[in-house]
This record gives sequence, C-alpha cells and structure tokens, in this order.
Amino acid sequence: MAATAEFEALCEEGRRCVRHQDADAAIASFSKALALDERAIAVHEGLAAAYFMKKNYEQAAEHFKKVTLLDPRQSKALVNLGAVYNRMAEYTKAVTILRKAVQKDKSSGEGHYNLGLAYRGLNQQAMAVSAYKEAVRVAPEMAPAHQNLANVYVDMGNFQQAIIHYLKALEINPEFERARRGLESAQELSSQAKNAVSPFGRLVDRNALGAKSAPRVERRMNDVERAQDRMTVISVLSDVDDSANTLLKQVHELFEPALLTMGRTLSERIDGPSTIARDFRVYLTAFKQVYESRRALKRSVAALRAHEEMTNTPEPPVR
Repeated sequence: MAATAEFEALCEEGRRCVRHQDADAAIASFSKALALDERAIAVHEGLAAAYFMKKNYEQAAEHFKKVTLLDPRQSKALVNLGAVYNRMAEYTKAVTILRKAVQKDKSSGEGHYNLGLAYRGLNQQAMAVSAYKEAVRVAPEMAPAHQNLANVYVDMGNFQQAIIHYLKALEINPEFERARRGLESAQELSSQAKNAVSPFGRLVDRNALGAKSAPRVERRMNDVERAQDRMTVISVLSDVDDSANTLLKQVHELFEPALLTMGRTLSERIDGPSTIARDFRVYLTAFKQVYESRRALKRSVAALRAHEEMTNTPEPPVR
C-alpha cells in the first residue's frame, strides 16, 4: 500500500511538472516512479512528454515505443511516435508508424494530420493532400489541418484550393496568423497566375509581348502542368461529388422524415405542445445538418468554377 501511494504521488508530481513546463523535475519524478513499476504506461507517457518538451526526441521516441509494446491496441501512442519522428525529420519512419495508427483508428484527426506532415516532408504532395483531406473530414474544426492542406496546395500551384482552406482555417480561428499570411500570399500568387494564363489553359510569355500590335506569344502546357491541372480538377470534382452525395443522403434520411413527422404532429395535434416542441427540435437539427452540407457543396462548386475561370479567362489586350 505504501509503495502504491508513493508511486501515485510521484506520478501526480510528474504530471504537475509537465503542466508547469518543468521538464527536468518531471523526468526526475517519473524516473523514480518507473523504478517502482517499469510497465506503467502512464509513466512512459509522462517521460515521453517531458523529453519531448526538452526536444530530446530520441528519448521521447523510446518511451512512446515502449507504450506501443505495452499496449499494442492503442493508436494514440503510435500517433505520438509518428509526430516525434516528424520532428526528427525521419519522415519514412513517420509514414510507416502513422499508417498503422490510422488503420487502428480511422477517426484520428491527429493521425491523419501528422501523416500529411510526413508525406509533405517526403515531397509526396498528392499523398499529403489525401492525408490532410482525411484529417479535415474526420476533424473539420482542426484549423492547422486546413492551413497545412492549403500550404500543400500552394506547393502544387493550386492557389484557389489553397485560398479556400486558408479561409476555413481563419473561420475556425480568426487569430491564426500563419493562415492569414498564407492567405495573403496565395491570393497574390493566384492573381499572378491568372494574369499569366490565356484561353484554353495555355501559359502566356508576357516578356515576349511587345507593343499593342505585337502578336500574342503562347506556349503550351507541359506534361507536368497538364498532370497538375488534371489532379486539380479530379480533386475538386471529388469534393463536389462527396458534398452532393452527403447533401442528398441527409435530405433523404434526416430532413424529409423530420419534416413529415412535424407535419403529422401539427395536423393531428398529437400529445399537445410538448410533442410539437420535440419534433420541431428534431426538424431544426436536421435542417442545420442539411444547411451545412449545402454550404460545403457551394464551396466545392465555387472552387471548381474558380479553377475553370483561372484556366479559361481570355487574356486582356495589351495597351
């Protein structure tokens, strides 16, 4: 009993030190606790957090690995281990670990988010987009995921999609300065790109444009630019399709039944005001979900239109 009380006191002291950013004291307390119970998952998690705080990522990784061995069912430790590998720039290891994490818990927004970081570190932009999109699907209020997804879109030259996700990050967190700076940069780059595109997706060499009567000099998109353009269209169309399917499903499964129930209650006056109020709340909840899906669909359609406009707006005459 005395040993148990001492162990609990050491763990509590270690957690308190972590909360107060005192990494050395936390390591001292958790190390004493570890001497009493080497298999205590909470102790290894505490030590990993303290070492991470000190930027001793090798030791943090060792303790997160120990947690994964002690409890193989846990996905959180895998996510944390992958995040440590990202900090160490060990992106290949991070991808391996984080893929296991999201297989165990497909709803882990942090897992998909860190997987996106790892893929971007490997310069695998398409895979990074896929991971970040999954992160914002399962955790739509994760502002950093929207911001990092926007960063990748900027890397790929897809400035319209970048703007959409920077705006979403700022909608979630209006004080998100990195998203604000990214938005301003993406808007400027989008403007420059739009001014350099002629009809039918051909890029204009503006330096070759002379006086008013000079003919327009164009170059065709190369294979990389065409592939990027196809990826953009496919990605946006996929978003439109997903949004439309979600909207139709919610209308069919939520909105219509709620509306019919409320209408029947009102016409038959079943059980009086309390039933009407209950059915109205159900209807209102369904309406809000459908409305949010409609907004998502409108954003996807707007992105598609923006891309079409960017690649097909006629070049203004040179004066």
